[in-house]
Amino acid sequence: MNQASEVKRLLQDTQAAKVLGIAVQTMRNWRYLGIGVPYVRLGSRTIRYDAADLERYISEGRVDPRTGTAG
Repeated sequence: MNQASEVKRLLQDTQAAKVLGIAVQTMRNWRYLGIGVPYVRLGSRTIRYDAADLERYISEGRVDPRTGTAG
């Protein structure tokens, strides 16, 4: 994968929150608490989320209602 396509996969916290259907402040709270989706820090203030990490986070939270198990 080339560097340009890798950068395209990085989303701002506002975009990531939209993908997850949650408030941006929730994403910020999660970062502060050290929970939630892994993120990338670029410099001292820029935060980005890898689209693959968002997809993984969503799939890991999936629960089968027939068995009640996650995964």
